Amino acid sequence: MSYASVSWTKAPSPPSAYITLASRSCALISEVFAFSELSAVTYPLPMDKWIECLQRQPISKALFLISFEIYMDTASSSVVVRATAGVLGHQFNVFTIGLPDGRKTHIRVDYRDTPIVLGSETRLDVSLSDDHAALTKDSRLISRIVAPTRAAAEKSGPSLAALTSLFTVAYKRHIPRPYSVTGYNCFWMTDMLFYAIARRYEALWIAGRHKPDEPLRRYLRREAGVLDTAVSCATEKEGARRFAMWTGSTWRRIQVWATQNRDDRVMMHDDESKAPDNEVVISLNDAHVALTACSRLISRVAALDPTPPAAEAEGELSLSALTSLFALAHAHHVLRPYTVYGHSCFWMSDMLFYAVARRYAAHWLAGSPTPDAPLRRYLRDETGVLETVACATEYESARRVTQWTGNRVRRLQVWSS
Repeated sequence: MSYASVSWTKAPSPPSAYITLASRSCALISEVFAFSELSAVTYPLPMDKWIECLQRQPISKALFLISFEIYMDTASSSVVVRATAGVLGHQFNVFTIGLPDGRKTHIRVDYRDTPIVLGSETRLDVSLSDDHAALTKDSRLISRIVAPTRAAAEKSGPSLAALTSLFTVAYKRHIPRPYSVTGYNCFWMTDMLFYAIARRYEALWIAGRHKPDEPLRRYLRREAGVLDTAVSCATEKEGARRFAMWTGSTWRRIQVWATQNRDDRVMMHDDESKAPDNEVVISLNDAHVALTACSRLISRVAALDPTPPAAEAEGELSLSALTSLFALAHAHHVLRPYTVYGHSCFWMSDMLFYAVARRYAAHWLAGSPTPDAPLRRYLRDETGVLETVACATEYESARRVTQWTGNRVRRLQVWSS
């Protein structure tokens, strides 16, 4: 497994000469996925590149997670291992994916103190191999959850496509948070990934095999929290376990208090690993009337020509361009609990609509917006979002109340958060 810097080049058609040795060691890349950049890179590769390529592989919806693990480095060459007499070491996650022919392949995710690519902002990287022992060399198992059967994993477990959302969350969460030995480190990342998946698919894992069994079963039955379970899995002696519990809980509470008003605010262990209950869902249909049944139009911006050559030439409004907006929406909602008076469907729909409207204002001004006057004022940058949204209300008095209330509630929310 090569741990050199990534050589990221767009590969042409699939001659074997372009397939790297690291890619050949993983059947997922060399045999299952359609030929792509993943076949011509040196691993590990940055998480953002992995996500980008994974999203272009339709078969990832048919590949399922059958086991998930946390490992700790025990290599004598590690500075941390030597400094702590083997008590601590770098931690990483290993995902085991079932392939269509019955074989398995493995994905290792590391969160490092320095990026593997000079100038990159991501410290998350991915390695792949069919050889589990090669990925976990010089390390010891901390935690493992296993689906009872492959059939059960395919029926109710996370697909590789679903895991892409988790990878995206992990990537978005770590970007604004500086790596620190006492805070956002490899332990934070591995626990967040592991316990989020364990809790979200608890019905699948509860019938499977775990190691260590009892602590993980208590967590899956919601009888214990993340910190209690993580400490129980990693620490054998009762005295050391209690000390680690007290220290971990106290230090995390201090961090939560100290960072409560910052973008990189710290959350308690269970909040950090909680899979979001609110979801952004996309539906597709050629029949517009089917998607909008039993609903009324609030706002619309429409191009004068459905396929204007100028827009195509500039790359505006293409589906690939909108992908970045969808990714932003996903990243925004993951860290924000759904509330009727705050981060709700109104917040999400307005954020998407007015972001696209303002970004391509010149394009929409030549078209036919509905309602025309309010949206044209917004597109000319004469009014703001809230005032334009309030125009969905027909009566002037109700419009003023809506605008005043919306403005005051949002100011209060901004101040309190």
